[in-house]
Amino acid sequence: MKKILFLFILIFCLISLIIHNNYSITQNVAIHSDVAEPIFNISFAKPIILDNHNHSIQYNFTVSNFKENIISDIPFSYYFYIENLTVDFSIKCYINSREVTLTNFKSEPFLLKNKFKEEHVFNIYINYIGNFDNSIYSTIKLKFFYEQSSF
Repeated sequence: MKKILFLFILIFCLISLIIHNNYSITQNVAIHSDVAEPIFNISFAKPIILDNHNHSIQYNFTVSNFKENIISDIPFSYYFYIENLTVDFSIKCYINSREVTLTNFKSEPFLLKNKFKEEHVFNIYINYIGNFDNSIYSTIKLKFFYEQSSF
């Protein structure tokens, strides 16, 4: 009886070992992933003074997805907002010579794609149309809001 039990355990161990070797596979997997490099670059022109002598100005700025030869790995969606303007000012905005619609001094959304260089050149024309007897004093700010896009 002991021999049969010993033989049974030995056969069971051998079968288990054979099954384990046939159906267990060890696979070494190496995963390498670089961290994406987001680049959202804005180049502003010099500040311009808007006063009683200079009541019509043009301001330029550029938005791009690269710095030097490094291009963004991530696409971006963005818009800008012109702050501190009143009804005493008229404004027109252009991107690459195409007029941009501004709603309450907020632009439409724009997309900067990834993997190839892209640049948006903006021209803003601001005219003071208010009462010229008053002193013109206003600090106009340009604010950008951008986020990663999944286009």
